[in-house]
Amino acid sequence: MTFPAYFRNAIGVFPILGCVSGVMGSVLTASKGSIGLLTGGTLVLASFLYLFGAYCGIAAIKRRFGWFRLNFLFWLIQVPVLASQLVSYRFASGWLFSIWVKTSPIGAGSDFWLGSTFTLKFFNAGNLVLGMNLVAFTIVIYMLQVARKLNTTTTQGG
Repeated sequence: MTFPAYFRNAIGVFPILGCVSGVMGSVLTASKGSIGLLTGGTLVLASFLYLFGAYCGIAAIKRRFGWFRLNFLFWLIQVPVLASQLVSYRFASGWLFSIWVKTSPIGAGSDFWLGSTFTLKFFNAGNLVLGMNLVAFTIVIYMLQVARKLNTTTTQGG
């Protein structure tokens, strides 16, 4: 058993499209005028992540050596959604469907994003929000399941 071509192509195409929208967003943000050092650093980090995603996508589509590990890491860093007074983080390249819970007032919610989003903030006024990107989480779980089946098939001589 191998990874289906439709799966490799899907996890390849979405990060490539996400890279286009993410880098364009970063360029537009930077072109709006004077940006500070922290904002500039965040834009560089976001652009690096989007470009890394495009590389992972191309590797998956072309079945380059190490494509699985790279893509696993890339989708794994898209799973957490976090906001707190210390740090806030959210990253998605391609698409995001997240669910989250928050404190004060206690509640839950979800959001959907098609394209790219990157949030990295420090020392915010706000409440604790914990969540996950269900798209990335589903892809990571699927990759683990197929890898486990591949490993079992390989070790059993099949």
